[in-house]
Amino acid sequence: MSTGCCFLFARRPEEKAIATLSDQIGQEREKKPQIQSLGRQIGQKELSVKGLEADRDKLIVKGSEARADRLTIIANATEEVRSHVRFFDNQESSFSDRANRRCSNLPVASSI
Repeated sequence: MSTGCCFLFARRPEEKAIATLSDQIGQEREKKPQIQSLGRQIGQKELSVKGLEADRDKLIVKGSEARADRLTIIANATEEVRSHVRFFDNQESSFSDRANRRCSNLPVASSI
């Protein structure tokens, strides 16, 4: 009878791991339908940005094109830096999530 009990204790970590994987798969499946709507939103935002840039170009006075070009270069560089910051923020949160999951799966030391 004690042998069966040992098998039950041995199965619990695997059951938890399978349950965790199942939850993660479910979360990924829930995210898939959002891809198309997010793609549409990106397209809309890109069109909006192009429209705003066209409006800005209309407001530029003749003779200040060089200044507008410099402004465009600075705006593009700023956006590139923002994208790098977003990338590293996402990477940091991903590492943090993984570390939290690993720590939550560790066995707790029992008091003697």
